[in-house]
Amino acid sequence: MRVAYRPRPRPDERLPEALDYSGIEEVSWRAVAPEFIEAWEQGEQLVLLGKTGRGKTTFAVDVLDRRHKQRNAKVCSFVTKKRDETSELLIGRGWGRIVDWPPRYSQREAGKLILWPPYTKPSTYPRDVRPTFLGAIDEIMEEGAWTLYLDEAGYIVESLKLRVSLDELFTQSRSNEITLMAGSQRPVWVSRAMLSQHAWVCAFRIGDTEDAKRAAEVMGDRDRYAPVVSALGPHQFLLVDTLNDQAVVSQVGS
Repeated sequence: MRVAYRPRPRPDERLPEALDYSGIEEVSWRAVAPEFIEAWEQGEQLVLLGKTGRGKTTFAVDVLDRRHKQRNAKVCSFVTKKRDETSELLIGRGWGRIVDWPPRYSQREAGKLILWPPYTKPSTYPRDVRPTFLGAIDEIMEEGAWTLYLDEAGYIVESLKLRVSLDELFTQSRSNEITLMAGSQRPVWVSRAMLSQHAWVCAFRIGDTEDAKRAAEVMGDRDRYAPVVSALGPHQFLLVDTLNDQAVVSQVGS
């Protein structure tokens, strides 16, 4: 049974100088995070929206680390960049980097992996790494019960030309108990397949009006959420449980 998402902060856990976010409560992350991780059930998808510098990396690192520790989840992050801050921070926390799939038994048992093939050069990289990610998706789908983070899902879909496999992953993940967190810098880059089963949306501040409206549509209520996303401060985010129509504003590191 799904755990209802109703954070109950103590008075000292409320953020200072709280603004009016259309009745949405503003609560510190240390109060929200444990309940969110517990409520985010195996097989559910989270869409993560945020441009570079908004706090998306810090959020992703914290959530992935908490999911592994709190739920004893097997977690793997797909990396498609020459340098990746999220992965470097996770490696600093003891996560293991692998350059190919499948991982060794000891790595699989550790349950906290980063699939990060070496970056070659722009003209050949998509061709070089496509088989690696395709093989990993196939085996993860077959095995099931993983938590998978796709930092830039749009890049994997378009540049690596894995749309068919990603569509299948998004569509079938719940039945295979694969939990997904898929990131995108802009909501217009979110594929339809990413939205077919999503249960959670986390969005950092979006200044562009049309992008804010699109993000609010992804969350399920354009009129309610678009002004909130536009009003968020530095490193603040709006976290929406789309299945229960509940939302909270919080801030990474608070």
